[in-house]
Amino acid sequence: MPDDALGDDLVIDEAFIRKVKQDEDGRVVLYFDELSDDEKEKLRDEHVIDVIDNHCNADKVTGIHLSGCVGITDATLSHIATNCIQLKELSVAVCDQITDDGIQAIVEKIGNKLTRLDYSDCNRCSNAALQAVVHHCPNLEELRADNTGMTQIPENIGD
Repeated sequence: MPDDALGDDLVIDEAFIRKVKQDEDGRVVLYFDELSDDEKEKLRDEHVIDVIDNHCNADKVTGIHLSGCVGITDATLSHIATNCIQLKELSVAVCDQITDDGIQAIVEKIGNKLTRLDYSDCNRCSNAALQAVVHHCPNLEELRADNTGMTQIPENIGD
């Protein structure tokens, strides 16, 4: 197995990077959600962290799309929050291991830059995640948080 293989037969090589990374006018968008179903099933935190740390300039990452990547946890969101300080779009829909802690890590550090956030079908997210979004994301244009563990909508949503 090559040195850049990170387990589960998912290899982070130039072909993999070409699939997920798009440079657009000096900014970088990572589309992990465009991988094959098999690759999305095998994708783990260490793979995403490796791409961010070793295959792109994290300061230029403005979008990360991880929808359907079920092996992703709050560890990835914490890493993104710390390293991708220009992030404007994040999609982690159907990443069922994401919890309130992961969403809070993102919005507390970079929520003022976010314009789009989707954590639909993240069943471990509750009212606390939405309250953090409402409190920390004044520039949010699009929020998708359907089919989560929320039981009530904050009164100050939309303010």
